[in-house]
Parts: sequence; C-alpha cells; structure tokens
Amino acid sequence: MRKCMILCIFLLSLAVYPTLAYIAGGYFYIYDVSNPDSVEQLSETIVTNGWCYPSCYDVWVKGDYAYLAVTTDNINICEYGGIYVFDVSDSTDPYYVADCTWGTDGDGYNIFIQGSLAYLVTKDVIWFDPPHEADGGLYIYDISDPLNPTLQDSMTLPGNPRDVFVDSQYVYVGTEDSLFILTFPPQGVEEKEIEETVNIKVEYQRVVIEFMSSQSGELDVSLFDILGRELRNIKRNILVGYNLIAMDISDIGNGVYFLPVSIDGKTYRNKFIKIGHTGEVRSAEIRRKTKGDLQRISSIGVKARNIYAIPDYVFITPDSSSGVRSIGVSDPYNPIKCGWAGNIVHGLGVKDTLLFAFDGFNLRVANISDPANPVRIDTLEIKSSKEGGGDVQIRGNKAYTVAGPLDIFDISNPLYPMLIYESVPIGARSVYIK
Repeated sequence: MRKCMILCIFLLSLAVYPTLAYIAGGYFYIYDVSNPDSVEQLSETIVTNGWCYPSCYDVWVKGDYAYLAVTTDNINICEYGGIYVFDVSDSTDPYYVADCTWGTDGDGYNIFIQGSLAYLVTKDVIWFDPPHEADGGLYIYDISDPLNPTLQDSMTLPGNPRDVFVDSQYVYVGTEDSLFILTFPPQGVEEKEIEETVNIKVEYQRVVIEFMSSQSGELDVSLFDILGRELRNIKRNILVGYNLIAMDISDIGNGVYFLPVSIDGKTYRNKFIKIGHTGEVRSAEIRRKTKGDLQRISSIGVKARNIYAIPDYVFITPDSSSGVRSIGVSDPYNPIKCGWAGNIVHGLGVKDTLLFAFDGFNLRVANISDPANPVRIDTLEIKSSKEGGGDVQIRGNKAYTVAGPLDIFDISNPLYPMLIYESVPIGARSVYIK
C-alpha cells in the first residue's frame, strides 16, 4: 500500500498541464495548443449575461477566471461596455459569473491585471440612434473576489484610449495621440514617516528581505512576472526587532519581475531584474494602500496604440507603418522620445532582448539590447490572409498571434520565425496564453 501511495505521488508530480489559448473576439474561445500538430478547440462561448450580446476585444486569465473587455451593444439594450468575468475551471464549459459594467463609459478595449487589481481601458464610442457619445478612460477594479469585482477609481482621458500596461509603480495608458503615465495609489509617502527600513538584496539564487520592526504585525511578499502573474507569495507574522525573509528564485528565468513587500499595510513596491545568476532590485518606493487615488503625473504627445514597458523604457506602436518607438521613462515626470524602428506595428511581446510585433500579416522582430534605440531585424516574410490589427503573446520558443485566425510561430531562430499552425478565421482580436 505504501509503495502504491509513493508511486501515485510520483506520477502526480510528473503531470503535464495543457497549454491553453484564451481568445477574445466576436465569441470567447478556448484552444488547447499544447501540441501545434494537433491543436484542439475546447469551447466557443457567446459573451453574455443572459440579456445582452456584446463582442469582446481583450482577455486576461487569473486563476480559474477569465476577464473579458466587452463593447457596448446599443442594439440589444446593453448600454455599457466593461469587464465580463467567466469561470474557466472547466475549459470545455466556461460560464458567466459577474461583470463590471455599470458606471463605465465607452467600449471595453484592453485589460491588464496585476495582483488583485484589474485595469481596464475603454475607448471612445458614438451612438447614432439614440445620439450619444461616451469618452473612454481608465477604470480600476478590485478582483480579490472574482464574483464581486468593485470599482476603486477611474479617470476619463482625452485622445481615445487604446492600451494599458502596469508595472509595480506606474500605470501607462496609450491613446491615439498621447502616452499617459499615472500612479495608483499616488506617490507622496515619505520614508521618514515609516519606522521600518527595508533592505532588499540578491544573494546567489535568492532574494533576501531584511528589516527592523518596532511592533508586531503582518507581512505579505509577492513576486510577479512582467505579465502580472503571481509566481511566489509569502505571508507571515512580523516579529518585534530583526526580521529576515528569503525567497528562492533559482527556477525563474532571466527577466523583469515586480516585488511588492507589504508590512502591516505599508507597501514597498520594487522592480527586480534577474540576469543569469545575478540580480538587481531597483526603484524601491514606499506607498500606502489607499482607495480611490488615481493620479496622472505626466504625458507625452505620441500615438500609442500598443504599449509594452520594461524598466526605464516604454515601447509604443501606432496604427500606421511608422514603426515602434522607445520612450524613456527613467524620470516618469519627464518622459522623452528616444529611437524608433520602422515598419513594426500592432501587438507587442518581449523575449530576452528581442521585441516581437504582429501586424496582422507578418511577425516582426526588433533588437532592444539598447532599449533607447530599437533596431529592426529583417525576418522571413510569411504572407497570409488576415483581418488586420493583431495581437501577440510570447511563451518560450513560440509566438501566439491573432488577427482573425489563431497562428502559432516557432521563434527558436528569431531571424526565421516559422508558421507552424493556423486556425480557420474566428474573428480573433486578442489572445492570452496560460
């Protein structure tokens, strides 16, 4: 019996979870893309709560729930765009459980989730019957309870908002004529106001957090990747006096990570950069957890249809062939235009020092080893019939793109991305890979 139990545990440890593609469009699709030679559609769902049938522009998955950015639907008396929440614990039978629509203006267009907050961008919308015009903006929801998301704050933004990207300190919103930089909660809590002094450093393959505390309380430390997925979480009681917390990072790849450290309600938000066996923690900053304190701190006049941020730089692409531009944000109060690489448009994804963009017809690549000066790399042209636009997500050596169909590219050699799968046209607009 003991041998049987040991064998069962061993087999469970070898369990391979499927790679799933969650796709937003006229419908909500889930595909099993574990094997590009035998991709399987698991479900196709109308995005509805029973009385309204909007289409969806974007999708983000956290845990057992998918969050869809949905449009307004004047014809079916659905007056508001926003977020619909679906339970996707059973990939073959996702179902609606909640929505965040009342109180929003515009069409739900793009979502970014980090921790327990969902950031939704809505774009401008004009109705002709009856006449009505709504300005797009940014809406922030607490989704710690997915069945009861609550609006924390919002802000209308000029220029028709289109995309949002969040790191541990700043919220970047792209519009058709500007890039906005915001904070939530705002800056302004001085370090001298807080008795604890936190020291965060890298020792070999672990992050060490040290601090002195004058009173007992609670500690909450999380590690997020650049897409907002939580990789680690440590919760424990704080001791009076010296405290040390070590977090193993030996199994995470090179890249940018976010490391919020909450000490009895006071939050230190940090960027963590891992390169090989070394690491660096940047921009440690202290903020309080507050509700309803979204602040705009700066903007720069550039078309920012799609955005992707790394430490000190934001990459943007417009709805044209003018290419990807680098914006320096090391001083977020004074963003500056840096270099650009031509003929790179639409959805953006990053792998190591390469930036990938999908223009709806070809997968484009730029070298961003010098982030201030992206350089386009000539790649193999793969022409196919798409519907324009485009979104891309990078996972390992594969790029998953949508612009009507779902395409999968092998990017083992980024100079020659190979198309290894293409679905039938499904009206796909956005994809999330999990």
